[in-house]
Amino acid sequence: MPAKRGSSRLGDSLRGYAVHAGVAPNAAQKWKRDGKLVFLRDGSIDRAASDERRRKLTDPTRAGGRGNGNGAGNGAADLMNQARAMREGYDARMAELRYRQLAGELGDIREMEARGYREGQRAKRIVRRLPARLAPILASLAGNPAECMRVLEDEVDRILERISSGEDPDGDD
Repeated sequence: MPAKRGSSRLGDSLRGYAVHAGVAPNAAQKWKRDGKLVFLRDGSIDRAASDERRRKLTDPTRAGGRGNGNGAGNGAADLMNQARAMREGYDARMAELRYRQLAGELGDIREMEARGYREGQRAKRIVRRLPARLAPILASLAGNPAECMRVLEDEVDRILERISSGEDPDGDD
């Protein structure tokens, strides 16, 4: 607070300047320790000169929600802080994605789609060849339905096992 009439002080006390700046007194003490306050010859604080010195010496990206020097909001610093926080969040997400891709957790979606299409086409060719491969065997077993069922199940199991292991069930894919 500015000195009262009749007072021998010309400027603010440390506590008065803290109130002016909108901060706790210990923050004003830190500014004093850091050389961010300007003192008059009587030892009181020159409010305008201290506000200007703190504005010049304080990194606006580190000011956070603390006092800004004159008790008013600092829109430019707030916008700068918000933009910096958004950029840092984006950078962190991109770094995580790059890490997960390098670690093998993520892959290229176009490559995965193409591989899925190729595997689907391969499975379709294999299933379409099934009747031609089994017709002669099943014809010889026409009088034994249980044996026909066993042969079909065995062939389906063989094909599925070879597909899942990446082998060619017919040996010609």
